Amino acid sequence: MALTKIVSGGQDGVDQAALRAAQALGVACGGWCPPGRKCNSGVIPEVFPLQETPYDRSPDTPATPRSLRTEWNVRDSAATVIFRPTIGTKDDPGTDFTERCAKEKYRRPCLVCDPYSPKAIQKVSRWIAAHDIQTLNVAGPSGDTVGGIGSQVFDLLTKIIEVVNPPFSLWLIPTRQRRKTFRATITSFAKKYKTPRFWPHVTACSGNLAADLASLKAEVDQLCRELGPVRMAVNGLGQADGYFTFLFIRLKSLDGDPVFRTFADAIRGTTAPAVGPHLSLMYSDTGNEIQRHEIVQNLPRLPRSVAFEKVQIVMPQGGNWLDVDRWEVRHSARLRG
Repeated sequence: MALTKIVSGGQDGVDQAALRAAQALGVACGGWCPPGRKCNSGVIPEVFPLQETPYDRSPDTPATPRSLRTEWNVRDSAATVIFRPTIGTKDDPGTDFTERCAKEKYRRPCLVCDPYSPKAIQKVSRWIAAHDIQTLNVAGPSGDTVGGIGSQVFDLLTKIIEVVNPPFSLWLIPTRQRRKTFRATITSFAKKYKTPRFWPHVTACSGNLAADLASLKAEVDQLCRELGPVRMAVNGLGQADGYFTFLFIRLKSLDGDPVFRTFADAIRGTTAPAVGPHLSLMYSDTGNEIQRHEIVQNLPRLPRSVAFEKVQIVMPQGGNWLDVDRWEVRHSARLRG
């Protein structure tokens, strides 16, 4: 199962960094915050979808400010991770209370991790997987207590989510005849230049699974019903330095409506290819001895446009896109309209 929600209390520092990381990768976020959305720097930004507790302090810890939101976030999560540096941390009663709540009152899995440790990504991602955690409470010091901890935790948690939540792409698949023609070209290059074979497709968007696969399938099915058949104009050949963009066909929407933006907007946390709409003909490193200009001269005549009939969810087994032979189609939906 994927990590589907990040919960945090909205304090500047670790809390807000966790919420920003979730939003950056399309993972749902939320949690409880103090009345008036108070935090050390003033007011918690409205971009974070937090609920206010009815009062500030937990009856169990009346001496600790904002302790009720701490307790309720632990209560409403499957587990809690506390990012706390091993050295250089001031007294932090709020973070101490979080740990006691998790371990003693609610007896939930709780991991304390130094965000500056070189093994932090591995440690936290393995812990999440071992406990099959879907809703994770993230806690730790404020920016006042540990300067710069917010940016450190944002970078760290972003990488952890990318490890825990498997990558996927949505492919636009050409109609049968076009697919057959492109496949023949790709196969001929693979035989001659010892490059990978792959099925012809256009990557509409890519990201990391932010919910269960069934939810993503439902989103794709709905999108296919709304879009209907897609046709794109061929806009010549292109090449770039990336392995997957060694040689490709440039494409352009015929109706002026950017189809790819529709996909990226509909599926949270995904992005469209940096080089724009394209259909790759060859994957290869640019440091090899393959002369692209010679390949271009011997290419069959390109069609004026390409029609697409379905969308597929594709995931790399083991999480490595470079292992082309282990790409797996997990779902296929016809563009109906």
